[in-house]
Amino acid sequence: MKLPAANRVWGTACILALGYLIATLVTNLSAFPGLHGDEAWRGLDALRLLAGGSISPHAMNTYTGPIHSMLIAAGFALISPDVLALRLPGVLANIAAFLLLALVLAKHRSSRASFIFVAGVLTSMLLVYYARVAWEVTALHTLLLAVSIAAIHEVAGSDRAPRWTSALFLGSALIGGLSHFIYFCVSFSFALAGAFLFLLRPTRRTAHLLFVSGSGALIAAVLYLVKPKITALQWNQHSVALTLSACALPVVLTIALHLRPTESLRDLLVRIVAPRSKPAIVVGIVLVTGLLGGLQLTRNGFVAGFIETMGNTVLHQRIASYLPPASLSMLNTLFAWLACLAAFVASCANLLRWKTRSDGLLVFSLVFVLLGPGFWLAGLVTSSIRYFLVPSLLLIWILTMTIDDLARPWLRRFSLSVLLVIAATNAVAWIPITSSNARPPLTFKIGNLSETSAHFMPLAYLRENAERHQACLFTGNFFLRMPLKFYQATRRWACKRGLAFAARYCRTCTDSQYLAFELRQR
Repeated sequence: MKLPAANRVWGTACILALGYLIATLVTNLSAFPGLHGDEAWRGLDALRLLAGGSISPHAMNTYTGPIHSMLIAAGFALISPDVLALRLPGVLANIAAFLLLALVLAKHRSSRASFIFVAGVLTSMLLVYYARVAWEVTALHTLLLAVSIAAIHEVAGSDRAPRWTSALFLGSALIGGLSHFIYFCVSFSFALAGAFLFLLRPTRRTAHLLFVSGSGALIAAVLYLVKPKITALQWNQHSVALTLSACALPVVLTIALHLRPTESLRDLLVRIVAPRSKPAIVVGIVLVTGLLGGLQLTRNGFVAGFIETMGNTVLHQRIASYLPPASLSMLNTLFAWLACLAAFVASCANLLRWKTRSDGLLVFSLVFVLLGPGFWLAGLVTSSIRYFLVPSLLLIWILTMTIDDLARPWLRRFSLSVLLVIAATNAVAWIPITSSNARPPLTFKIGNLSETSAHFMPLAYLRENAERHQACLFTGNFFLRMPLKFYQATRRWACKRGLAFAARYCRTCTDSQYLAFELRQR
């Protein structure tokens, strides 16, 4: 069947916007940003696995896991290990996430909604810049959240959602929690949203959504309580049993969710709750809970850091040592405040008008309002930039549905124009992406946290000199030492015995990319 002309126009615009987004993610990927110490550690861990090393349940910390290293090792097995191969799995995962969400919107809404979403992504330098960084959060969580959103859309849109929707949501909860504890905020927020949606509108569909989201929170709780306590000795003795137990969680819960006794339990729950439902009280509790959670996050600098991140200036500083023009920074900051306010107000308005809103719209409105309590339940209160990735994507998702639902065409056109203007101003991202000139490192604050751009500086000067001097023993700062170890491991230059290469930052060394080194004989 031939699509209407308007759909074809919006579909073409969405494809072009996706093409532009993909170009910003892959251009000069091996050189920009400079290799971070944590990325290099992950690459070295992948090389160790590729050489037959044992898998650790915690990787770098007890709140991280080996999944990202395993994916990178698989990539290294296919193409030559280097910075490009290190970052490519994460970039491909992010591209897949954006494509998936655009397709979900095209299926459940329209091509116009898909275009609005992609335009929204282009307003966020967090989703554009950090997608290039090979950290487990930035590499995996966007895709896992996209899969969760797609699964919940199917569950909320059908009285008899297929089993694969539950399996995808629970599998994402498991993989996300194993890769980094940040993902627990997603599982807990969806569980809170599912519980309040059922109390607000007790039906078979919302009961199933409650059971699915609650099972995701159960997986998160098990990982939260058990994983940090696993010692190296316990892992060595019971690694097979522990791995099978973890993998069995989503499988067993998916099967249980679709058994006839579970369906009977859902029906019983609906019969008990429906006559006693007090929607006005439920909405009031949700709004108060969300507001209190937001106020608590405000006290810890989380909200301020989130708005600063949405304003993009701190992203340019952190990743590229680049300070955009003041007028551009002010425009993006104003947009960040308006976007956060609009998303929160729209979510609250959806809850107040719950009778005329779909289950799908209500559940994501609830997730956004209850994201603060979700972070608190997961014990994640910090203004580190990577913690803002999940709320940023959810905010863009809420804005997309809000703009698409605007009844007045002029207001919808105005809102979309604002998104496009902000996305266009962020074309300044191409300045550092395509430039080979090093900039002096910057130090700044995000919320209550001090940050520096030094850790993402280009390290070509140090790499070339280490290779020229055949140095393989590196000392000094972790964020310089680890990238040099990764370069040596992948480029495999000859080693001069007893020669130590001590690298350091140097703000006055303009001729050597603000870096310096000393050679020491040991």
